[in-house]
Amino acid sequence: MTGKKNRDTGTNEKEPTLSQSRPQDLSADPATIRMIARARELQIETIFDRAQSLKPCSIGAQGTCCQNCGQGPCRLPLVEKGQAEADRRKGLCGASAETIAARNFARMIAAGAAAHSDPGRSVAETFLAAARH
Repeated sequence: MTGKKNRDTGTNEKEPTLSQSRPQDLSADPATIRMIARARELQIETIFDRAQSLKPCSIGAQGTCCQNCGQGPCRLPLVEKGQAEADRRKGLCGASAETIAARNFARMIAAGAAAHSDPGRSVAETFLAAARH
């Protein structure tokens, strides 16, 4: 693996590497498995390779990274167990880590509900039509 200079930072970066996972471990879809295998034959990096090379953000995984406004992101890691003093850390808006986690959870629920609202609307319209007749 050779390193290359990053123009912006001047640091050496490793070239992307293809994942060592078996294609059938990355997807259950036969067409996707064939696509992954073919991309590897051609040494083309895929989203599956990039996903395995990224280290997840531990703060984002806790749900305490707030990106709801243009002032952030505010990143407040959860308090470690055994910490006696109350957590006084707050985001720019004054939200605690618990508030940020609750907001993020509520936004995920709203997004999921919005994504599935059309079938619910159809059912409601059917019930209304049946009730009117």
